[in-house]
Amino acid sequence: MKKLSTCVSMMVLLLVLTVISSCKNKYEEPAITSDSGSTSFTEVNTASPTTESSTTTAPENDTTTYEIDDNVSDDIIIDSTLGDAIRKELGYDTDAVLRIADLEQIMYLSVFETPINSVKGISLLKNLRELRISSGFITDISELSLLEELVYVDISNCYITEIPDFSNCKNLESLYLSNNLIKSIEPLRNITSLKYVNVDTNRITSLSPLSDNKNIIFLILDNNCILDYESIKDNKGLINAIDEGSQGKYSQFIDAENKAKEIVAGLPTGISELEKEKLLYQYIIDHMEYDDSNRPMRAFGYDGLLLGKGVCGEYADAFCLLANHAGIEAYVCTSDTHAWNIVKSDGKYYHCDTLWDEPEDYWRYFNVSPDFILNEPDHIYDLQRFPFWK
Repeated sequence: MKKLSTCVSMMVLLLVLTVISSCKNKYEEPAITSDSGSTSFTEVNTASPTTESSTTTAPENDTTTYEIDDNVSDDIIIDSTLGDAIRKELGYDTDAVLRIADLEQIMYLSVFETPINSVKGISLLKNLRELRISSGFITDISELSLLEELVYVDISNCYITEIPDFSNCKNLESLYLSNNLIKSIEPLRNITSLKYVNVDTNRITSLSPLSDNKNIIFLILDNNCILDYESIKDNKGLINAIDEGSQGKYSQFIDAENKAKEIVAGLPTGISELEKEKLLYQYIIDHMEYDDSNRPMRAFGYDGLLLGKGVCGEYADAFCLLANHAGIEAYVCTSDTHAWNIVKSDGKYYHCDTLWDEPEDYWRYFNVSPDFILNEPDHIYDLQRFPFWK
């Protein structure tokens, strides 16, 4: 009888310990560890691969799975380079365990030394106010729109193609997206909280989405082939913001725009797109001369079309502005030492270099292939920025 009583007591004790252990596991603070579990928090490198000839190489993909408890949504993914940056911001070791509470306490995140592949998972930093990333392979920043506390965003030297809808970010005042691949600022049309905007060196062609904006006081637009500066002519505040922020002044942008329209208006009617391109190409060769004297930076296309002089960048800017005003899709392409153009003509993309064709006027560099241009001196460029002919 005594043995039976002892056995019963031991079974009760075992049951109590099991219940306590179960409760502890259920209410333990969420942790990101290296063990596997039923629900996974995946830290993944999401860099886009580059082509073989690219001058920029993204890291290979790697995936690490972490355990997280059941009170967090399934399939949460965080980029591995972003995870490393978070640990550094918190002063943790590279292999330290992160918890959801750690992520939620971060209000400021700055990454200047290491390229970030993606901002996937950044919405977990729900109290983030300021974000600075100086370089990387980021293409999509749509997840930032979930961060309601954002005040300042600076993501430069990446591959961002679109500005997300920031209407959920009521306190966003500063947006710096320099040197990306953004084509439209339409998502900024109704974001009234913005005061400081930098979209320098992108692919923006229209300023009209900001024509009614009365709140921006600092606006950098340099190195964009914008075709409609006229659309904001009645918005004195925005014109002052351009003059305050951009190296080119609004009056110069208008002068370059009007000159481009005048030149394009002089083209014969009824000619093909290729014939238009040839005439504009010849115009640059005939009306510009190489001049490397030290001059202040002016509006896109101004030096080439109004002054008729400049270095490779001014040649490329002037041709780009003319081509786009003529309805021909064109871009400025750059290497570390040179600038020229990529143009879409009759449905295909080509390279052309007005400066290198100027001395002899023999058009060796008119509408040539990527393979040709990559074998020429000073023309090694980042293929990830111009992949569309593949």
